[in-house]
Amino acid sequence: MIVQDYLNTGGRCKQRIMDKYGIRGHCTLLKWIRKYSDGKQIIPETPEEAYERLMKEEKRQRVKKAEPKPPVVRPTEAEIAKDQEIIRLRTELERERTMTLALNRMIDIAERTYEVPIRKKFGAKQ
Repeated sequence: MIVQDYLNTGGRCKQRIMDKYGIRGHCTLLKWIRKYSDGKQIIPETPEEAYERLMKEEKRQRVKKAEPKPPVVRPTEAEIAKDQEIIRLRTELERERTMTLALNRMIDIAERTYEVPIRKKFGAKQ
């Protein structure tokens, strides 16, 4: 239809046709003209070309429909148990870190308050 419109104008109003149909690329219309016409009239599609085009379209649609959906994977009891154990251990680790931080602060406060070194001094005695 677009190429026919262009041919009806005598091939003089390329920009007007592009504006009318919203064609942005300047080469697009030229490619269509080369593909679908001989410069004067539209070249009809041969039956073989029509058959090939239809077969390609059908194949594309079959491929789209045939795409399998990924199966739903449910975790096993062993995996659930492992996940729960990991959660439990992480919670316990966080609790121990908090406890260590609190004990270190208590020791710092006691050393400042009573001016007594509580922490063990590491290193060789001289």
